[in-house]
Amino acid sequence: MKRLPIFDSTLLESRRGFLRGVATSALAIVPVAALGCGQPLVCTDVAGLSADEQEQRRNAAYKDASPEPAKRCNNCAAFKPAAADKCGECTEIKGPVHPQGFCNLWRQKA
Repeated sequence: MKRLPIFDSTLLESRRGFLRGVATSALAIVPVAALGCGQPLVCTDVAGLSADEQEQRRNAAYKDASPEPAKRCNNCAAFKPAAADKCGECTEIKGPVHPQGFCNLWRQKA
């Protein structure tokens, strides 16, 4: 009686190897794909602001990344969030504000 190719041990071994390779490749692709999904959020475009508003923003020392993890725009009382992956707003300074940003006007959200 002739055996079906599916039960051939060399074929099964090559399938196992193939599946193992596919699984390993898939795991390697996930982090790379996550990096390429979108551009990092940048909230420093002040082109639409007046010179006075830009100066106020500079005086507040606004940065897109907070140097103090406990003090970020998204936990500041003046922050107004936007949709996910969008820049928010601030009641203290004009222009786009990154949720992970910081400025000298930060105050704890109540």
